[in-house]
Amino acid sequence: MWYNAFNMRQLILGIGKEALRQLFGLQKPRSGKLVLTRYAFQKMTEYKLDRETLENAFRHGRQAKAGKITHKYARYSVGLYYKRLDSPIQNPLEPETTYLITTCWRGR
Repeated sequence: MWYNAFNMRQLILGIGKEALRQLFGLQKPRSGKLVLTRYAFQKMTEYKLDRETLENAFRHGRQAKAGKITHKYARYSVGLYYKRLDSPIQNPLEPETTYLITTCWRGR
């Protein structure tokens, strides 16, 4: 009896959290492995960005369009374009999705 009440409470809390997330536009951090193209690496060094900043922008940024993410910081913003890489053979031991960062920029 108490087991069903505990599961019901968890279910209601989960639904409530999901509703709040959707209402206020909060999103879960994106997961997956990031790979930079040579051009993206060149732009990253040109704008004096580091890999951690790009990864943070990818994980927590706002999706502007399909394949475009922007993230605002206190004094600047970072944007990037990405593509999802589909591997021909999915390794069951490593189901992590890989994303290719094609370009990035730093704005005001």
